[in-house]
Amino acid sequence: MTVAWSFDSAYLVFSSAAEGNTDVYLIPAKGGFPTRVTHTSDDERYPSFSRDGRWIYFSSRRSGSDQVWRVARKGGAPVQMTANGGIDAQESMDGRFLYFTKALFNVAPHGIWRKPLPHRKAT
Repeated sequence: MTVAWSFDSAYLVFSSAAEGNTDVYLIPAKGGFPTRVTHTSDDERYPSFSRDGRWIYFSSRRSGSDQVWRVARKGGAPVQMTANGGIDAQESMDGRFLYFTKALFNVAPHGIWRKPLPHRKAT
């Protein structure tokens, strides 16, 4: 299981195989019941929050290889963020870049990659 705090400390996101395959769940830090965020038969792991708390990043092989995906914290369809491999993603402090690795268990090139994120609209 992997656990990450939201940057406002209001939520925890974690991966768990509680219902068979590994999925991503969200729970308020104050307690309560977890909400399942991903709903496929593929394993989704290594969740993390965007800096603004709107997105949850996770790794999945749902497209045939390890890639980074993101889904809105409030739900919706996940969007693939990487095309040439990626796991264990973290957003930069300014929210402009996504950092990730491709190496897991020494089966991929070692290193840290960076990808620009779409510009956010002012609220």
